[in-house]
Amino acid sequence: GGQGAKGTSLWKLNFNINKFALVQFNSAAVGCVSSYSMCGSVISSCSSHKDLGITLSSDLSWTKHHQSILAKAYRTLYMVRRNFCLSCPVSIKRQLYISLVRSQVTYGSQIWRPRLIKDIWKLEQLQRRATKYILQDYSSNYKHRLLSLSLLPLSMLYELNDIMFFVRNFKNPTESFNVQDYVSFNKSNTRSNFIKLVHKRPLTSSSKHFYFFRLVRLWNALPIIDMTLSPCTIRKKLLTFLWATFESHFDSSNICSFHFVCPCNHCTGTPKPANFDPL
Repeated sequence: GGQGAKGTSLWKLNFNINKFALVQFNSAAVGCVSSYSMCGSVISSCSSHKDLGITLSSDLSWTKHHQSILAKAYRTLYMVRRNFCLSCPVSIKRQLYISLVRSQVTYGSQIWRPRLIKDIWKLEQLQRRATKYILQDYSSNYKHRLLSLSLLPLSMLYELNDIMFFVRNFKNPTESFNVQDYVSFNKSNTRSNFIKLVHKRPLTSSSKHFYFFRLVRLWNALPIIDMTLSPCTIRKKLLTFLWATFESHFDSSNICSFHFVCPCNHCTGTPKPANFDPL
């Protein structure tokens, strides 16, 4: 508080106290109570707050964020439906969905990717409804509509985002963030330096679904990825592989098949394609 007040006086900048919030993160039911002030004003305490488009909750769950992005995405979808007639070409409606609606439920997914079946189902339900509108098809199943539109299930798209975030940061580390501080390749393998990932931090029951731990499970289940290729080429190869998995093993009634590696505690993972040639 004191340093902040000195900074505002020195640089002649005024903080808007209404844009500050105090969120105390604690997975326990009861946490410590503290108060903070800025420039003489007490910062209000709350159980959740949105920062850079991500809603953070004090209980470390992402339910409120899922609710927030779904509500906004549905409003956008209904706006598109109102303003673009049924006779609008499928290609235009598809692009509107990808650009305006799907982007809202994929932004920052590496942080908040759902792991509970109820949250996975609710997010996937958005795309179910969108595909019905785009194709004006209310009778065929979800897989048929996705095939017609060349769209992956959202859960597989989240997995693609997880992998590509790692690839881009591995090839272009920065001073502020280096992904190799959290995971590394297993150097004991003599065939290649880029086959299996290992953790650098201990695994706990509360962290097993965090990004860096699920990344290791996902990476090690994939075919060997040639890290000498450009990120764009790697992404194209991953898309081809995930599309083959989707075509072969997706079942609209089985939510575990919506992933390449299912996060379900009781699931051994989706069966993988027989062809495991390096990507």
